[in-house]
Amino acid sequence: MKQLKKIIGFQLHYTSCRYGRSGQAGFQTRAMSSDIKPDEQRAVEPLGIYQPPRNTEAAQYFPKAYRNAYLGTGRLAIIKSAYVGQDYTRRLGNYFSHALIIKDRLPDDIWPVDLYEWDGWKDKLLPAEDTEDASFELPVVTLTPDKKAYAFTELQEFIKEESDRKNQFAYMIQAVFMRRETSRNVVIKDNETNGLFWIACLQKSFPPSHQKELDCSSYQFDPRACLAVNVTLGETDFVLGENERKYQFYVFDFVEGNHSQVGTLNEYATTVSTWMSTQPERLQDFYEFTRLFKHNSLNNELISLLHLFQLSINRVLGEKELVDVLDFVNSYTKPENFARILQIIGSADLTKSENPAILTHLIRFFIKSADSEYRLLSYQLIIRLFDNDGGLIEEINALRSEAKAAFGADEFSSLFLSAPHLSKITSNMLPPEKLSFAINELISSIRAAKVYEDDHFRQFVEQVVLANVPQRLEYLLTPFVDDPIAVASICVYISEIFAEQSEVSDESMKNLARFFSDKKYRFSIINTMKGSRSTWQILEEEWKYAIAKQRDKVAAHASYYQHVLQDESEFSQRYLPVFSAKLWDLLSKKDRLAQAIAWIRDKQTEPLAEELENTVFQTASEKVSFEPKDRQSDILYNMLVDQVNSRNIVLCPNRLVLRDAIIKLDVENFDFDKQPLNEIKAALVGVDNKTYKEFSQIYLPLILSCLTKKEQHGLVIKAVFCREHVDIFKQSYGLFFDKRSAKQFDDADMAALSFWLYLNDEDKETFQLIQASAIDWLLSHISAKLKDKAYSRGEIKKEKNTLFRSLWRKWRK
Repeated sequence: MKQLKKIIGFQLHYTSCRYGRSGQAGFQTRAMSSDIKPDEQRAVEPLGIYQPPRNTEAAQYFPKAYRNAYLGTGRLAIIKSAYVGQDYTRRLGNYFSHALIIKDRLPDDIWPVDLYEWDGWKDKLLPAEDTEDASFELPVVTLTPDKKAYAFTELQEFIKEESDRKNQFAYMIQAVFMRRETSRNVVIKDNETNGLFWIACLQKSFPPSHQKELDCSSYQFDPRACLAVNVTLGETDFVLGENERKYQFYVFDFVEGNHSQVGTLNEYATTVSTWMSTQPERLQDFYEFTRLFKHNSLNNELISLLHLFQLSINRVLGEKELVDVLDFVNSYTKPENFARILQIIGSADLTKSENPAILTHLIRFFIKSADSEYRLLSYQLIIRLFDNDGGLIEEINALRSEAKAAFGADEFSSLFLSAPHLSKITSNMLPPEKLSFAINELISSIRAAKVYEDDHFRQFVEQVVLANVPQRLEYLLTPFVDDPIAVASICVYISEIFAEQSEVSDESMKNLARFFSDKKYRFSIINTMKGSRSTWQILEEEWKYAIAKQRDKVAAHASYYQHVLQDESEFSQRYLPVFSAKLWDLLSKKDRLAQAIAWIRDKQTEPLAEELENTVFQTASEKVSFEPKDRQSDILYNMLVDQVNSRNIVLCPNRLVLRDAIIKLDVENFDFDKQPLNEIKAALVGVDNKTYKEFSQIYLPLILSCLTKKEQHGLVIKAVFCREHVDIFKQSYGLFFDKRSAKQFDDADMAALSFWLYLNDEDKETFQLIQASAIDWLLSHISAKLKDKAYSRGEIKKEKNTLFRSLWRKWRK
């Protein structure tokens, strides 16, 4: 015979008395067991408050109030309160509250209501007991529950007494479920006896382990102090009108016949209410079954627990129900009960399911059981999950790790990496994350120090490459992301496989290139790979991918050159001109100038294609200005002129020649014979507007100011004049006069005037477009000289005659 577990209770009496634990008269704790904690005392005292119904005058008809609640300390308190009448001062309203605080958890087959009928309750404090010398300490008691008073058979009879009770009972159960969401407590209005039975029915519609949230009061006067389930009768402070029924409480009023609309019943409510009224023994079996789990919350997980019990008695469940059941099993099964649950699951033959969620939960439960009998099955199910279509790779990863920890790793690897399964993996269009899973499994199974050189790994790599799915390739490299030597080795091997193929997609090359392009060890990998010709196409894609992302492409290529292309390797000789040309095409006009100067400065133009080399020098020469005192242009000129001459570069326009003319134009020590007029004339053939304007507007005013003879003036004009730029020439020639002093008419002015007044026929044909303009400028210059002096009209006329006679004499000479 099963030995009954003792139920130990600590007592507390509360009433209005002369003498008690407070040391003063009035309502107080009269006496209590020493094991009751202060927090427990403070919590229990208000639970015992009692007010009788207003419409009942005879004290013998006042209902007793039984209440049970779990305290903050986790202990169960059961209180019985009864109306006493007068206290020691003969005032009415006194009551006596007797509380029991249960030391330990109740036995698995006992509900709080089973202690309501305990035969040790005290209902009042006798006057003879209210003495100063009385003991204020109560003994600890051993409780014997009355399991017959509210036995399941008694509750069955109660439910069956009225035709509608079963239906309303189901809604009460549903209301208990809904309390979590709505915070609405259950209020039952019925007579005292029925109220106690309703409480018993509700408590026993849930397992003993689930009573912490089900505080009950068999008689409640004050709605403000409601517990989870409350019975009220007679006239109290409860107003159970329409608003209260809809919004404040779940009301079941069996006096007036008004009940709250609870909503749709869940399966737990319908099943338990049915079993309570027709198969109470099935309900008891269910509660015994619940002891296998450490679940104690009044929530919808109870439905899954119910389904699991039904599964154990051969009910067929749907997939959604099975998923929830297995989730519950994984979360709440007590370790010592794994074997029992495994039997239930095994009998349902769930391992044949193709539902990923079912398989996932099933595997996890097998792993938690740590039963070696399920080791192989767990591995097989994980592999089946992997092979199924679906995005469960994170879950599969976790399951694999858990299974290996529980059962050991070798057996899973041998199954997963078997030849048939590897062939299946590499031939299927696996998503990248699954491919990564397979690669990591392969790597973890290889004992070699350099996994990437292992034959098994290379065979796998070859199968993946030959499957021709570009997106897969980077996943071969990901496990080695922190090992540049490994990444380079794998890339070389992949490129060797590519080399044997008749056609390889650009996307495959790009995927490999992108992988290491962003890594800090990028150049280390490239320098390792470039020794193998088979990798060159990959490295070309890598350069294009990397340079396209850079905002400062000039600096990026300079770094690449410094780290990769500066040596004498075959790769450098082959790709320096290739990358340079591609870079040039990508650069803006501004960046091209910077790159051109950098290449020339560092003498890196020799490997460039001839056309690009000429373009580079031409671009750099555009930075050469014609300002006489420009140190930067002098430096650039000297840098350019040496290499242009030594490499036979042809510049058009040749700004270097024009710059040379500016340099040789020494105004302080002018020597006409040293002026390179023929070179200037040749350099200006086909010159663009911009260059012609820049040069002529600086050169002409400077050199013409140095000339004293008309022949010199003419030679300079003939060297610089370009018919296609006649308007620009006029502007530049006009600047010569603009910069002349208005206070004198010197030899330079005379040389200009003489040239234009004494043109021969050949020169007239050449310069007829500008002769008139030139003479106008001279006359304007002369007029300005005259106006600069304060002459009268007659004096101006006289001065003009004098000036022209002077000009005539100079011209005659």
